[in-house]
Formats: sequence, structure tokens, C-alpha cells
Amino acid sequence: MVAEYNYIIENYTTSINLGNWNQEGGTTFNTSGGQHWSGDKSRGYWEQTTANYSSNSWNISFNQTIELPAGNYIFKVAGRHSGNSNMALVVTDVTDGENPESLGSVNDFPATGTGKGIATDGTANFTDGTFANNGAGYGFQWRYVPFTIDATTSVKIAVTASAETNAQWISFCDYSVLAIPNVAASKVVLQQAIDAAPKANPNTGSAAFQFSTTDIKDYTDAIASAQAAHDDAEATISSVEAAKAALETAIANYNALELNAPAADQLFNVILTYNGYTYDNKAITYLANSRADAGNYNIQYKEAANKNLAQAFTFTKVSGNNYKMSQIDADGVARYISTGRPYGGNTSQIRTTTDASQALVVTVIPTTTEGVYNLHNTEANNYLGSQDAGFYTVNSHIDFKLIETSKASIAINTTAAGWGTTILPFAVAELPTGVKAYTCAETSGNTLTLVEVNALEANKPYIIEGAWNETLTGDAQGTALTYKEGLLSGVYADYTTVGGEYVMQKQGDVVGFYQVGTED
Repeated sequence: MVAEYNYIIENYTTSINLGNWNQEGGTTFNTSGGQHWSGDKSRGYWEQTTANYSSNSWNISFNQTIELPAGNYIFKVAGRHSGNSNMALVVTDVTDGENPESLGSVNDFPATGTGKGIATDGTANFTDGTFANNGAGYGFQWRYVPFTIDATTSVKIAVTASAETNAQWISFCDYSVLAIPNVAASKVVLQQAIDAAPKANPNTGSAAFQFSTTDIKDYTDAIASAQAAHDDAEATISSVEAAKAALETAIANYNALELNAPAADQLFNVILTYNGYTYDNKAITYLANSRADAGNYNIQYKEAANKNLAQAFTFTKVSGNNYKMSQIDADGVARYISTGRPYGGNTSQIRTTTDASQALVVTVIPTTTEGVYNLHNTEANNYLGSQDAGFYTVNSHIDFKLIETSKASIAINTTAAGWGTTILPFAVAELPTGVKAYTCAETSGNTLTLVEVNALEANKPYIIEGAWNETLTGDAQGTALTYKEGLLSGVYADYTTVGGEYVMQKQGDVVGFYQVGTED
């Protein structure tokens, strides 16, 4: 067995990738962990499900069919089975579907779940080395079916098993088809690598969150070069293997590519995109601007992108495609998206914090759709998305557009008579000389009772007196499209008045609030 293993790894050095297994028979297989021969619980192996243990008898074939060129091959599997079941490896030429031809089989897997079996480094040395399960390999041993084909052949490889009594099982893992190197087999492996290579991402260009056009071209050129090497009728084993190595390097470089980082002063709306979903095209809006509720849930998909709402995110690069996301709050402080961890919660919760060191690091992942991205919660190892109006760690509705925006910009223009109204999504601490601002909560007959204020708060409507013609810019704090304060209403979107409402107008020589839909 050791001599077989050493001969195979020295001579059968070309590994053919295998596809998905097909199942024939009445029992069901699944993947499990914990008893892999290496002791690595994250490495799965195939076995029967618990439900099959109650079956009195069963037969199964777990198989797949692959097309192989002429050459010398080994079907290699690590396996084991219970004492009253049988397990075999079978290789069949199925080119002629009506007349399959056996190419080889082996059925002497160990009937036990204990024993040294395979060493943790993968060797077949059963006497020395380190073994899983405190010196045992969970009973797994390597078995091999050698076969030779003289022309391109459809080959069915199978793990078969049967049992006549209940409570029986089989397990297998680390299956492969290995070949003695030849040009045709090497080309099969190269084509498999080309077919499995990631498709070049369409998010390319010079803008933020795009890949460099040059980098993507280098990658697509590498794939084209690999295909040319495969298609070259004069290719040698060394040229094909060199092309495969070059492709593997190109794929590694591609997977390590970094998106163009945004400039420090760039702002972005993060807009959910999921056609037909209730919150499709709604932008993430901060609700945490009272500053006292940072540890509570306070981020939602409130409205479509609107410069007057609290939707403008700064993406601060941490490393690679990892960023911290923040907005400026009503205190003028950067407020970062965080998990619940700073507040004694869990890593799946979404909260906010002004402590940059507690901010959630989010991976920006470009999808295969141009302009669409996923955001990944690196603490919870899951995506950010939506299950209702809220922004959650959840594996649903996870596609976003990152659209550049700017700070809120509001033009204030009082009339020639020196009066106007305004609402601002940010505060103004000091009014210009000669300008007064008022709130209004009551009337006396047809006369408004005005209360003068010295500064403007965010998201409050005011009456303005004096010549004020200026465009103000600031960090938006709005979380709704309409705000009411006393008798005044302010809006951040186009609004059509209805009968009975009042708007400020100058009619004749009189500036006042006139009712819509009336002649007086």
C-alpha cells in the first residue's frame, strides 16, 4: 500500500478536476465533518444520512461521468465502511451507452471506523508519523483503480455500496482522477482552469469602486493566452503546464485586485436595488441624529436618494476593499456604522458609534452586474441587506448601488419685499446682519404671531425677514420629506399644494399667507 502510494504520487502528477456527484439508488448521501482523516473538522466527507440507518437494506451508486483523452489514469479515493456493508470503486467506459465496458474496480476498503489509516500529511505511512483521532485516521485508507484508455472516452467513475442489514454506513472523501502527464491530459486540466476562472468584473474604469481598466485587461489577456496555449496544435506538456501556471498567477492577482478608493471628500448614497421589492431604490438613512440612541437600532431605508436627508456616506479605506462607513451627525461628528458589540450586543446587530476604533469594517464586493455591489459584515461574516425597512446583517436583498452625491445645498432668496420661508437640513448658528427669522405657532385673528429666533435648527420651517440671498451648504440631517413646526410646514421634495393650505405670496403691496384655491 505504501509502495502504491509513493509510485502514484511520483508518476501520476496531473490531477483532473471532478464535477458534481450523481446519485443512483434509494439511499441519500450528505457531507459531514468531524471525522475527516486529517482531523480537520472543516473538511467534509460523504456519508449516509442518519435516516438510512433504519433501512433494512440498501444499494447506492454515487457517480459522475467525465470525458478523458487517451492516457494512463488512477481513480483515487479515501474511504471506509461499516462491518456489514460493502464499498467499491468502479470505473466504466460508457462511450457506447448500450454496451458499457468495465475499466477496473476495487472493493477492499477497511471495514472499520478506527485505525491509523492515513497520516495527517496525506501519506500512506501506517506505522510512523502523526495521525488524526489521537493516533488513528478514523479508519480511512486510500484505494486506487488504475485504468488505461486509447482514445477520448466517456468514463463513469463511481463509489458503490450495499448492505443487507440496518444501521450500516460508508464514508469517502478526497476523491480525484490522476493521470501520467501527457499533452492531452494537461490540456484537459488547462481547459478546466480556464472554464473555472472568474469572469472579468464589469465594474471597471477610473471612478471610485471600480477596478482599473488596465488590470482587468491584463486579466482577460491572460485568459486569452491560456486558451491560445490550449488550442495550439504544436503544444508540449511544458508549454501547457506553463500556461496553466501563468493563468493561476493571473487569477490570484485578479482575486487580490483592489477597487479604486474614493477621495476623502467624496460622498455616496447607498441605495438598495432589488426589482419588485418594497424598498427597492430606497437609500440608507441615518436616524441616530439625536445622538442619545447610538446603541439602539436606528438605520432604515426611508426614502429615495435626496441630498437633504441623512444619506451621504463617507467610505474610509481600511485595507484592500475594506472600508468604514460614516456620516456627519448634528454635532458635526463622524458617526460610523458599527455592530452591537460596543454596546454589549452581538456582531450581527447594526448600530452607530462616534468611536472610529469601534466602527464596523465593511467589505465592498462588486457583483457581476455593473454598478451593483454587496456589503459584507466582516465581524459576523455575513452580508448586509434588508428583511424589511431596516438595515441588517442578513443574507437577503443584499444588492446596492453606490452613487456619488454631495452635501446638501439650499438657496435662500427672500422676495423683493424682504420676506421668505425656508427649511434647512442642517443648523445655522448665526444669521446674516439685517436678517431675522421667526417661528409661528398661533394667530390672532388674521394676524400671525411670530416668535423671533437667533439661529436656525435643522429640519424646522421658518419665516425669514430681510434681504437674504445666499446658497448654504452643510451636512444633511433630514430623515423625512416633510416637517411641521407650529403652523408652518417645510418640505424637501417637490410638493403640490391642495385647497385650504396657505403659501407665502405678495399680492398687490401685501406680503402674507394666502389660502390655496380661494380668491381672497
